[in-house]
Amino acid sequence: MIRRLFGWLLGSGSAADTVRAAGDVADKLHTSDEERAAAQLAENVSARGFAAPGAHGTMLDVVIDGLNRLPRPVVTGYVLGGIAGGWSLPDLTKIDPLWVMAGGTIMGFWFGGRLITRDMPSAVLRVIEALRARKG
Repeated sequence: MIRRLFGWLLGSGSAADTVRAAGDVADKLHTSDEERAAAQLAENVSARGFAAPGAHGTMLDVVIDGLNRLPRPVVTGYVLGGIAGGWSLPDLTKIDPLWVMAGGTIMGFWFGGRLITRDMPSAVLRVIEALRARKG
């Protein structure tokens, strides 16, 4: 009965299928150095194609692209300048907590996006592999 329940939940009929499915998920999560290098190369090619200097068709494209690039450095400069003492930042206790959380999320995304999406998962996998090697 338990085997049928797990088979129904996981979409497989046997424990071997379940183990095979779990192995497939683990294999997709763990990337080799070659796979990471290929993904990084593809990402670089895509980014260079998007931000190519000659990619603009009209002057309006240049202006829109420039405006799209402004918010991040302006906000970053404002916050870092305020932290350094160049001017006073708003008192966060007088701002709605929802907006404070939204600002923190945005800043975390700007500065910590790579940590969360790339570096942390690979570091966790390395730690797990090291612990397994230590036990074995």
